[in-house]
Amino acid sequence: MNRTIASTLLLSSLLLPTAAFAVTPATDANTTNQVRPVSTGYTSPQIVRTAKVEVSSAVIAQTPKLSEVVLKLTVDKNGMAKNVQLVKSASPFLAEPVLTAVQQFRWQPATLDNQVIPFDLTLNVEVQR
Repeated sequence: MNRTIASTLLLSSLLLPTAAFAVTPATDANTTNQVRPVSTGYTSPQIVRTAKVEVSSAVIAQTPKLSEVVLKLTVDKNGMAKNVQLVKSASPFLAEPVLTAVQQFRWQPATLDNQVIPFDLTLNVEVQR
C-alpha cells in the first residue's frame, strides 16, 4: 500500500504542470489584432419636396378615380431622382406626367454609417381625380 501511495504522489507531481498548461487560454494572433467596425446604422431616403402631377382634363376624364403608377429610381447622394423608369401604369396617359413630376422631387439621401449613399427604390404613386 505504501508503494501505491508513493507512486501516486510521484505521478501527481507530474500531472500538475500539465493541468496548469491546459488551463492557460489559447490566443489567436489574428483575432486579437482585428478591428471590427461597428455600424452606426442605416437610414432610408425621405421625400423632402414633391411636385404636382400636371394632367389635362381630357386625360383625367379617361383615367379611373384612383390610378397607380409604379416607378423604379435611384436617389443619388445629392437627393436627386436619377434613372427614373416606368414599371407599370394604370393609364398610359398618366405615365409621362408622373415621370416628369417625380424627376422634380427632392430627397434626403440614404445614409449608411453616417455616410451618404445612393439608393435604388421602387416608388408607387397613387393619382386621384
